[in-house]
Amino acid sequence: MKFWTCGPFKELEDKREETNFRIQQQAIFQSILQELTDVEELYKNGTSDEMLLAAMMIPELEKKLHTILGIQNDVGQTESHEVLRETILKSISGFTKE
Repeated sequence: MKFWTCGPFKELEDKREETNFRIQQQAIFQSILQELTDVEELYKNGTSDEMLLAAMMIPELEKKLHTILGIQNDVGQTESHEVLRETILKSISGFTKE
């Protein structure tokens, strides 16, 4: 429950809340970027199973990133699905050859 409804104390309280929100938003943004970096590294250097899992995780992480940045990304979803489909097909063809 807030005590101040107007005046300089209300402004100070609003600025404090906005600052706390920005700090939390930045922390979440950094964690998403780190997770995306880790998954992309796994996609490049992992085994075929790890690459498949990473390929499925990348579009979801990109969606989180776009959400926190406030970006509408309907166009990029098609590209992500094409990359995912290509990775799955490569993985399946790799299993059938072995």
